[in-house]
Amino acid sequence: MGQISYATPLSREVRPITKEHPCQCLKVVELVGFAGFQAEVEFVMYLLENGVSLEKIIIDPCPPKLLVEATRSKYRRVEEKYQSDRQRAIELKGKIPSWVEVVIL
Repeated sequence: MGQISYATPLSREVRPITKEHPCQCLKVVELVGFAGFQAEVEFVMYLLENGVSLEKIIIDPCPPKLLVEATRSKYRRVEEKYQSDRQRAIELKGKIPSWVEVVIL
């Protein structure tokens, strides 16, 4: 797995996330717009490894630009991309330990 980094909001300086700083308070993670890209899967694996209090992961393949619930519902019913992204989320769920609840929307 590659190195995970983040950008600070104000300076936008990219800093690596290291094992010396585990995500101790993180209990629930919601991934919106999940498409199953390698970087997304690696990020989830990183959270599993370092999120010592992680209890739940919510995966929503629907793009974040579809904020209106009626639009999201229509997208989920007809969009082929949504179905393929959702299938990749289901495959990822199989790699997540059973002690973490996984909800796929």
